[in-house]
Amino acid sequence: MLRPRLIPPDDVFPPNPWAIEAVRYDGRLARNLTGQAETMFALSNGYLGLRGVTEEGMPVSETGTYLNGFYEHRPISYGERAYGFPTVGQSILNCPDGTALKLSVDDERFLLSDAEIRSYRRVLDFRSGTLSRDVRWVTAAGKSLRLQTLRLVSLAHRHLAAIEYTLTAEDREAEVVIASELRNDQPLATDTTDPRLAEGFVGRVLHPAGTRCEALRAVLSYRTRSSGLVLGCGMDHVVAADDPLTMQASCDDDLAMVVFRGTLAPGATI
Repeated sequence: MLRPRLIPPDDVFPPNPWAIEAVRYDGRLARNLTGQAETMFALSNGYLGLRGVTEEGMPVSETGTYLNGFYEHRPISYGERAYGFPTVGQSILNCPDGTALKLSVDDERFLLSDAEIRSYRRVLDFRSGTLSRDVRWVTAAGKSLRLQTLRLVSLAHRHLAAIEYTLTAEDREAEVVIASELRNDQPLATDTTDPRLAEGFVGRVLHPAGTRCEALRAVLSYRTRSSGLVLGCGMDHVVAADDPLTMQASCDDDLAMVVFRGTLAPGATI
């Protein structure tokens, strides 16, 4: 059965020869185009690639952080065997994701699908190689806030990605919590009844090889069992705020987190 082709409407994704941009947020359209948007707004330098998942992590089709050449062996099964058929293949692995910056304002979780959006723009700029987003919204208590993000995958340092995250309380004081996460999620389950699909992995693929948490920096490390590759993933933070913040870091085998808490005065920015 053929699925209907989903064509992004021009009033949301206007034509632009030097960018892919979304100029307003449509919740229904976002749900239908979540996976496509993650692909369209992806960043890569040929070694490190990030799918275009929002910093809030929702809605999401599939998070994706990939390293060129980082793989694990998987079995290959055949209906009939013959001489020379390979028994194992290689699958690129989804590495831990460090793009999540989850925001709560006055204990209200910020999610695009639930928020009262005043303005929205998201742009993948082909000239600068950056992904930016600018959102203004109003909380349930009537407070107006603005969130600006800028994301890049470095061309000068191939292992490095960076996110600039700017939050402003525009009109009233607000209690804010920002949780920056580095998370290792297990592979998504595959449909084992479809013979056209390659066999997926069963159980844990990335085996913990140590963690470290120090000040605003956290590192998770892993090893693959069959290919014998070792991976280190780290995140660090530089913070500038108009008002005082408290900061707390923690980590375990599959999740490192740095949490920032504070009160933003009207017009103040983190």
